[in-house]
Amino acid sequence: MRLHGAGKLSESPANLRRCAVEKLLTVSEVADLLKVKPSTIYTWARQDRIPHIRIGRLVRFVLSQIEEFISRRWTRRE
Repeated sequence: MRLHGAGKLSESPANLRRCAVEKLLTVSEVADLLKVKPSTIYTWARQDRIPHIRIGRLVRFVLSQIEEFISRRWTRRE
């Protein structure tokens, strides 16, 4: 398992255990949550613009990291 993306986590045993316990989201789930196409999520992951985990060829996202990603980028429109 490899950790990638904005605000990277170290691959310490504690962080790996935390990721294993937390809910993992698929590309489609994250795309639905962010209201973008799955291809956009793949692009952002490839560019390390969004925190993600690679498990072999699979790309997964830790729910708490995605929530943090959203809160850091959320801007209030007036």
